Amino acid sequence: MLRIAVGSRSNSSEVLQYLLRTRTVRKVRGRYVLSRRWIMLRGISGSAHSRSIRGLVGMLRTLEHNLLAESDARSWFEFTAENPRFPVSQLEAFDKLLRRTGLGSLRKLDLFMQPCEATRSPTEPTVWLGVGMHRFQQNGAASFAVSTKAVPRAGLKRRRPRNA
Repeated sequence: MLRIAVGSRSNSSEVLQYLLRTRTVRKVRGRYVLSRRWIMLRGISGSAHSRSIRGLVGMLRTLEHNLLAESDARSWFEFTAENPRFPVSQLEAFDKLLRRTGLGSLRKLDLFMQPCEATRSPTEPTVWLGVGMHRFQQNGAASFAVSTKAVPRAGLKRRRPRNA
């Protein structure tokens, strides 16, 4: 179930246009149906900026919490998988794998959170809980490459040490 919080100042036709523009819903025989359970915000200003800031704040809160945690048991989930010599030729394959497994993991976590929210006591305190996953890259030359063909050959050459 896709749930969208709409503020009192929101116009339902604006929300619908937003969902159509982000391809989250589509019109089928006069009705609107979900295309997917997530919204792609790339290229959409406004909400995309606030989502980015919320993700950054969440990441910083996790880092701060873990720095102050008295034990590993009290820390929040925060792990990375890194490889300092990952081949540029495999970036596209990695991105496909990450999207498939990452969205699957996030969907499972979302499906766990929904009944927790639905069955809670009305007097129980709540928190805004979220899980984010992101990929990062250190070198600037290949960071915008979609495939190996997009990376200039000069950027892939290694310099020889001066003493060699």
